[in-house]
Amino acid sequence: MNFQSSTLFTPRVRVVCGSLPDIYVEKLLGFVAACLEKSGHLQFYMTWAQSLLMLHGQKLKNRSGAILPTLQALQKSIQRHFDNMSKLCDFNMYNIRYAVALSKQRGMKRAAEEDEGVEEEDEEELSEEMSEASVEDAEMML
Repeated sequence: MNFQSSTLFTPRVRVVCGSLPDIYVEKLLGFVAACLEKSGHLQFYMTWAQSLLMLHGQKLKNRSGAILPTLQALQKSIQRHFDNMSKLCDFNMYNIRYAVALSKQRGMKRAAEEDEGVEEEDEEELSEEMSEASVEDAEMML
């Protein structure tokens, strides 16, 4: 699912969640928590959970004792995904820093090689100029 279709999907989820009778809200929230635990479709299930909690939050709060296990399961699933995503992001940041450092190191090596080539050219030009100057000096003496 791409970004555009997911943004079109969100209002539909809100409509469905808003039209649910209270008796099904807790059941659907439990289902979303169970699916979120097993699935990799993080955005899909998080959209459902957010819509359910935002639209029915006050009613759920009044019955918090009864739905506590469902909310704990949802929190556990979200925390597991957060931990996995954090590890992945940290690993990606490490790889990016490594690639940048390696690029800089290779860039410095190339610059040093180019500088050596420029120095050799400068030395050749200088020796040619000195040769020409010495030839001119010799001619002036004659």
